[in-house]
Amino acid sequence: MASQRTAIGSTTIAFTMIIVLLVAGLGIFALSSQQPSATTHTASATVAPSTWNTTSAALSPTGLRLIISMQQTTFSQGSGVPVNISLFNTLTARNNLTAPGATDLSLDPCSQLPFGIGVFAGYYDAGNLSQGTSLELSYPGIYNCPALFAIEYWSFAPMSDNITAVSPQPTGSGNATAPRDMWTQSAGAETEYLGSWSIQDAANPSTNATFDYFQPGTYTLAAEDAWGQVTLLHFLVALAPGSPIEVVSVIGPIQPYNPGGPIVDVTLKNVGDVPITFLNATLSIEPPLTNPGGFNQPFTFAFNLSSSNPLLPGQSAQCTRTLIGVGLQTGSDYPLTIDGAFTNGTQFSYTVQVQIITQG
Repeated sequence: MASQRTAIGSTTIAFTMIIVLLVAGLGIFALSSQQPSATTHTASATVAPSTWNTTSAALSPTGLRLIISMQQTTFSQGSGVPVNISLFNTLTARNNLTAPGATDLSLDPCSQLPFGIGVFAGYYDAGNLSQGTSLELSYPGIYNCPALFAIEYWSFAPMSDNITAVSPQPTGSGNATAPRDMWTQSAGAETEYLGSWSIQDAANPSTNATFDYFQPGTYTLAAEDAWGQVTLLHFLVALAPGSPIEVVSVIGPIQPYNPGGPIVDVTLKNVGDVPITFLNATLSIEPPLTNPGGFNQPFTFAFNLSSSNPLLPGQSAQCTRTLIGVGLQTGSDYPLTIDGAFTNGTQFSYTVQVQIITQG
């Protein structure tokens, strides 16, 4: 399972679509770097074990049980998503294991523990997780990490999550080495995720990196250890209180079918308590499979609103346009940016992810 994956969806279609809100993600880590980060580790004592009431676990032939837990599965947009992860030795004897390789996922840029966490926008299971793309949960900068050691093997205490890193260290003269215990700690962590980082320049990832809170929608939480165990949970981020617009539907292609591109209808609803006098929704469509190096194409749906024709609270508005030169893919997630203004001139702008599915 790779932490950087190709986007899901590969079949170009022309069917009626309904919208399912999806997401983007992050976390906050207490690291030595002075840069902002993406994940927060909290002390184990701060959350009573009984509050971790949603759990997924996998038991390996090695005797290790990989466990992830959540306090709940629905969160308000902008609030943290607490996660507990642990790697537990179920054997009654000490368990010494050589890791076959590093995990694709990690807890943070400085972690050397043999397990990690990934968050994926959308609903995945073990059969299609490899088709998803894990979100960038840590700030893409330079970290001043503690010394990292070559690992000869990991040593787990009996019936415990205590883990010892055993490293080959020089002994005497020449190139001779001998295994030496370097550190022992709990193979577990409590982490709170808030959103994810977007990298604008792959060559200089920390330049103009931006952070976004999780948008409303469904997410897959994946835990993976160095011995190939993977376990999954799912959670939902709900529309944050005060968000003025609800995406009611995105429908298309609408008949008659246009050979130049699909005709799409977007319906938005004012769920606030103030009239809206300006409203645009911009749908970003990824390039077709025939042009994988192309750029996302934005299509703006401009709603016919004004001070004399506002969108009142509780009302919905529709806008239709043709998306020239693009195809729509099953199972793909599309960012929809909503921009608007209230009657008093206050402006708003935010992005939600929409997944297009066939209707009937």
